[in-house]
Amino acid sequence: MAVTVVLNRPSVFGDKRIVTGTITFDSTYPAGGEALTAATLGLGVVEHFSAQPAMNATPLALVLSYNRTTSKILAFESGSANDAIIENNTADISAYSFDFLAVGTP
Repeated sequence: MAVTVVLNRPSVFGDKRIVTGTITFDSTYPAGGEALTAATLGLGVVEHFSAQPAMNATPLALVLSYNRTTSKILAFESGSANDAIIENNTADISAYSFDFLAVGTP
C-alpha cells in the first residue's frame, strides 16, 4: 500500500518551493488514505496541495485531498450512488493518475 510519486523539476517562487508531478496509487487503497510526506514531495513543509481530478469511463471521478495533519493523501469518488462524494475505501484505483501541484518551504 503506497503511492508512486513522479516529481517534475521543482521551482522557486519567492521563499516558496513549487513542485509538480504525478501521483499513482497501488491496487489497494486503505481507508484513511495513503502516506505522503513533505519529504517525498521534496519539501520541508507542505503549505498547499492541489490535484486534478481523474475520471474513468463509468464515469466515476476521483478527487484528491491532502491532510497536512496526518500527512496522508485521500481519494474521494463522485458519481457513485446518490451522487455523493465519499472516500474511496479499499478500492483498486491504480489505473488513475493525478497531476498535482504542491507549494511549501524547502
